[in-house]
Formats: sequence, structure tokens, C-alpha cells
Amino acid sequence: MLQTHETEMKYIGERLQMARKTARYKQKDAAAALEVSEKTISGWENGSTRISMGNMFAVAKLYGQPLAYFFPGTLSDGSPSESDDLRAEIGMLISRLGEGRLKMTLDIIKVIAAYDDDDASGALNVLTDVGTTNDE
Repeated sequence: MLQTHETEMKYIGERLQMARKTARYKQKDAAAALEVSEKTISGWENGSTRISMGNMFAVAKLYGQPLAYFFPGTLSDGSPSESDDLRAEIGMLISRLGEGRLKMTLDIIKVIAAYDDDDASGALNVLTDVGTTNDE
């Protein structure tokens, strides 16, 4: 079953609100930064007002989120997939990191990505060994 327009609008609205709160913006402050009204922000967040792609790009930049964070996955029931939620959460956490920790995070992700899901313990062993080596 495909997602209905209303379901998608609600999902996007929930993500907009979550991203705003994570970025520690009040509706009033986000509205001022985006040069829209508070009523517009509220409408986007409750799913009653459609957000344009131009505004979506501006919101994503303001809140420090990848654009994909705001869009649902496509499971058979139309709900977001668990991996979409995990990617969004990772994106939120990464957006808070400074440059030094971003580089470290990238190195960690590269190690993890080098291993199959069936051999996740191999990645953990490499990361543990690196941590032990750096502690000495």
C-alpha cells in the first residue's frame, strides 16, 4: 500500500518538529531565521501546510539535518523503515560533532563498513584493538 499524502505530510511534520527541537530552536526563532511566520512553522509541523522544496532545503540547513532525514521510507504499510529511523538518528548525532570528532567518526564508519553484517564482531575487534593501542 502506498503512503497517503496526509500520512506523508504528518511524517514530514513530525520530523520537522523533532529536528527543530533537537537543534534547540523555538518556533518563533526558526520562523525568524527562515523569514516565514510562526503560523507557517506550526502548519508545516502539524502537517496542515505543505512545505516547498526551497524551504525544505533551508530548514535542513538551519537544523543541521540531511534532507533525507525528513522523508519517510517505503515499507509495505507505508511507514518509515527502522533503518530510516536509525539513519536519521545517526545524522542528528553527527550534526552535533566538531570537525575533529567528525574525522574520527568517519574513520570508525569506514572500519565498520569494511566488514559484512555476518562478521560485525571483526569490526568490533579492530576498533577495540585501536582503542587499546591509543590508550597505551
